[in-house]
Amino acid sequence: MLLLLRFAGGLGTWMIYSHVIKLAVQPAARCNAIISQTRPEGGNTTLMTQWAETLPSRRESSSSNDYFTHVWGPSGALLVGQNKSDSSTSSTSSSEKLLGKHMVLREDGSIFADRAIPQDSLRTLVGSKRKGAIVKEAFQFRTWMEALSRSVPLTNEQQHHKISGKYEFYFRDYWNFEEAFSLEVMRGSIQALKLRGQRKRPTELIIDEKTGNCTMTDYYVFNGVIPMYIRWKGSLERDTITWTHTMLHKGWKRWWGTTVDRPPMAEKFRQQPWIVRLPADDDSSGDLIVLERTGSGRLVFARDTVLP
Repeated sequence: MLLLLRFAGGLGTWMIYSHVIKLAVQPAARCNAIISQTRPEGGNTTLMTQWAETLPSRRESSSSNDYFTHVWGPSGALLVGQNKSDSSTSSTSSSEKLLGKHMVLREDGSIFADRAIPQDSLRTLVGSKRKGAIVKEAFQFRTWMEALSRSVPLTNEQQHHKISGKYEFYFRDYWNFEEAFSLEVMRGSIQALKLRGQRKRPTELIIDEKTGNCTMTDYYVFNGVIPMYIRWKGSLERDTITWTHTMLHKGWKRWWGTTVDRPPMAEKFRQQPWIVRLPADDDSSGDLIVLERTGSGRLVFARDTVLP
C-alpha cells in the first residue's frame, strides 16, 4: 500500500510539473507557429492573430525597442517608432504582440523586427545547430526560413547525380504538436510517455545514386518505451520525389511487432509531390538539400559531412 501511495504521489507530482512545463514552453511554441505561417504556403493572418492573443503585448513588457524592419505582411504599416513624439505610437504598441525577443505582430498581420534578419547561408545555420535540437527562438526560426526561401529547384542532370547517399533531417519551416511535445520532453515532461520522436535517431533519407530509389524512415517512441517507425518508399525523377508506398511498424523485430500498411498519418502527405531544392548560396555539392513538400512547407536534410 505504501508503495502504491508513493507511486501515485510521484505520478501526480510529475503531472503537475508537466503542466507547468507546458505553460512555460507555450509562448515559444505559439511564436514559432505564428512565424511558420509566413512561409509561402502559409499567410493565414486570422489564425496568426488568434494564436497571438495569449502573448504579451509590447506595452505590457515595457519593450523600448524600435521595430523598424519589415519582415512579413502589409508593408505600408511601418508606423511603430517612426515618430516617437506621435501620440499614436503608444496606443499602437499596446496592440502589438511580442514574438520572442526581436519581433512584433501587429493587428493587421504584419511582422516587424528591431533588426535586420541575418542572411546566413543554410550551410552556416546547419553547422551551428546541435543535432536533435529544436530552434526555439522566433527570430532564429525566421532566419532559417529566410535561408530556405533562397533555395532553388534541382534542374541540372549533373546535380541530380550528386543527390544521393544517406541524409538526416535537420529543420523544417512549419511548426506543430511534434515540436511542442519535443520542447516539453526535453524538460522532463510526462509527454515522454506518449508518441515522440527519437532525438538520437532523426528521420533518415536514403537516395540510390544509380536507380534514384528513395527510402525515408521516421523514428518514434510509443508509450515511452516501444520503438516505432514509418517508412516511405519512392523514387527521384528530375527534381521531384514521388512516394509510392508507406508502412508503419511498431514493436521489436525479434519477439513482438505489428505492421500497418499505408497509415493515414503518412498517406496524407505521401500523395503530395516533394520538390528537391538546393541552397542558392552554396556550392551545390549535394550534401545539403531542401525538400519542398507541396502545400506543407520545406525540410532540410544533410549528410554527415555537414553535420557539426
